Amino acid sequence: MSRSSSLLRLTVAIDLAFCTLAFIPQAHAKVYQNPQEFSSSSNSSFDFVVVGGGTAGSVVANRLSENPQYNVLLLEAGPNNEGILELIVPGLHIQIPYDWNYTTAPQAMVNNRSFDYRRGFVLGGSSSVNSMLSTRGSKDDYDLWGRVSGDPRTWSWEALQKWILKSETWTATVGGRDPTGQYDPQYHGKDGPIRVSLTGSGPDDFDRRASRNTEIQKEFVEKLDSNDGSPPGLLLMNFYFLAHSVDEEAALRQWQDNRTGPFAEWRQVGRRILWSKIPKSSPILNQYGDPASGPNSPHLEIPLGPAGPTMVASVVLLTPHSRGTVKLASSNPFDDPLIDPGYLSHPFDIQALTEGIRITKRWLDSPAWDGLVTGFLGPDPDNTTLSETAFQNALKESVASFLHPVGTAAMSASSSAAGVVDHELRVKGVHVLRVVDASAIPYVPTTHTQAAVYTLAERAADIIKSSWK
Repeated sequence: MSRSSSLLRLTVAIDLAFCTLAFIPQAHAKVYQNPQEFSSSSNSSFDFVVVGGGTAGSVVANRLSENPQYNVLLLEAGPNNEGILELIVPGLHIQIPYDWNYTTAPQAMVNNRSFDYRRGFVLGGSSSVNSMLSTRGSKDDYDLWGRVSGDPRTWSWEALQKWILKSETWTATVGGRDPTGQYDPQYHGKDGPIRVSLTGSGPDDFDRRASRNTEIQKEFVEKLDSNDGSPPGLLLMNFYFLAHSVDEEAALRQWQDNRTGPFAEWRQVGRRILWSKIPKSSPILNQYGDPASGPNSPHLEIPLGPAGPTMVASVVLLTPHSRGTVKLASSNPFDDPLIDPGYLSHPFDIQALTEGIRITKRWLDSPAWDGLVTGFLGPDPDNTTLSETAFQNALKESVASFLHPVGTAAMSASSSAAGVVDHELRVKGVHVLRVVDASAIPYVPTTHTQAAVYTLAERAADIIKSSWK
């Protein structure tokens, strides 16, 4: 078997530190825990076989099985996720065994470092092993799908509204937080299987300080993310650590009964997320072109959070020019794939991260933070004692993966020689085979990918139903 490869697009991040003073509902479904159980089943004929019970596969199998005339087989290599606390409580997924444990190839432009490449090895896939933050991204992201696929009537923000809302149910905020003015009901679902809510705590002193940073309004638009497709220039969210003093058994019972209590909050305290655009006047956009999905989409995500006496800011590049590959290692399907993300292989990326550091520094250097931010730790492009080479080496040593990979089976127009699947997610040149997961998304969304994958899968399920009539 010849080795095959596909393009990979990922986000990369760099951590900085600032010193501070202070789906699948199982209606008419049967779960087989092992092949022996399945082989003894009387059902040996299926209308649809869904390979991979991940974020998208679970959605597609669930929606197809809504038709009682269809027999649907969903195959997942990992175990059932039912009842596993670390997989159902936000933020408890770190260092658990439900992972494929992939490792990337050494990255030449990141000082030959290799990276863990986490992928969910469990029903639910990577949706079972993430922090459960629901962010949709920009309208521009979805409109780009329409342009690339050649089918904006199917793939665009306006065309996808039904399917964007279909997977979710908006629920009351845990902890009694007043959501007034912080979300728009028309942009949230009412009867989907995924429950979405604001976090339990509302705006605090951090948020008010952020709003007072008027000197850089053009970089940080003062707007909470209402998931309405408009750019979330500045998104502020609160999270909490799960305190060690919590009665875990009581908290677990409360969580299982009604999804409230301490387990309902992400376990990291004081977290905020900012999004920012690189200024239009930046030389790197003139030199390399603007990779953003549209004029209202950010280039950078900047999560903020505490780490002892410091505040850590992770500058995440959402719009890399670099591309990677995934290749078969051999003809043995059980061998791990060869994953080469190509981190920083395009000069734009390291310059964009550098710009992101400067944007973050400017934001925290504004008057609202006087007396709180006392210094900066990390690779500093403004440190005159460092040569450019020394700075870039320091940055490369600090780079980490933010995952959210897409594009290895990218969607494109039927007539295009590029891409793997067409506008209906059919593999080009292959009969009755579709790819429905994050690999079909042609460019990294300017957000966390889970909500976008739910939308893709919901739309795909209806496309498949329509073609099967």
